[in-house]
Amino acid sequence: ITMTHERISFQIQNFLEQFFDVLEKIEAIVGGEKPPLQLTKACANSPWYTSCVEQAESTDDIALLYKVDKRALAALRENGVSTVAHARHMNIDALDGNIPHLKRNGLERMKLQAESLKTGEIILRKKPKLPTAPHRIHFDIEGDPLLGVEYLFGFLIEGKNGAPDEYKSFIAEKPEDERKMWRGFLDWLLTLPTDMVVFHYATYEKSRLTMLARRYATDMSEIDQVALATFSTKLFDLNDVVKENFIFPLYFYGLKQIGKFL
Repeated sequence: ITMTHERISFQIQNFLEQFFDVLEKIEAIVGGEKPPLQLTKACANSPWYTSCVEQAESTDDIALLYKVDKRALAALRENGVSTVAHARHMNIDALDGNIPHLKRNGLERMKLQAESLKTGEIILRKKPKLPTAPHRIHFDIEGDPLLGVEYLFGFLIEGKNGAPDEYKSFIAEKPEDERKMWRGFLDWLLTLPTDMVVFHYATYEKSRLTMLARRYATDMSEIDQVALATFSTKLFDLNDVVKENFIFPLYFYGLKQIGKFL
C-alpha cells in the first residue's frame, strides 16, 4: 500500500532472498552482534547519526573517509588499514589490486582524504575548469520526498557589468499547485537566451526535471519540449567539479556541509 493508498501487487518470491538476508542481519544485531561502522549519506538523516559519528571519531575509524564502499572498508580492515591514521600512511602499491571495489585512483583519493581530515586543510588536486558564458544562472529545486512533490524552483541570475543579481522563483504553495509551478517555469524558459550556463549541485535538479516532464507530458507542446531540452544541455553540475578537483576535510561533500565549512 503506497503513501497515496494505492494497492500494488508484486511477486513475493522475487524478494524472498533479499528479505531473509536483511532479516538475518537484523536478528544478529538484536542478538548482540555489532556490525562494522559505516557512514553514508542516508545516515545523516538517521536519529543515530550523531552517535555513529562520535563512535567513529573516538576510534579514528576509516568509516569517516568520504564515500568508501562498505566491501572495500571490510577488505581494508583485513589488510591492517582500520583507522584514518593508517589510511594516511598506507602503502598504495601493496594494496593495489587487493581491495575489491576500490581501484588505485580510489586508494590515492582515500589517502588524500585521510591527510585532509588530519590536517583540516583543503587539498587542491588540480585547478578546476568552469564553463564560460555571457549569462550565468544558479539553479536549485526543493521538494518534499514524503509527498512526492516539488515546491520550489529557485534561480539566481548573475548581474552583468556591475548590475545586481536577480532572483527568480516558481513556487507551489500547495501540492496541487505543482502543475501550475511547472507551467510557469516552462513559460519562463522561452524568454531565456541560449548563450547561458546553468550551475547546480548534484543530480537532484536534472532528475526532477526529467520526472516532471514525464508527469506533465500531456501539458507540454513541442515548443516546451525543445525549450526544456535546450535548457537541460546548459546544466553544469558543480558537484562533479568538487569531487574531481578538491579534497575537503569533511565526511560528506553535500553543498550544505561544504558551504558551512567554507
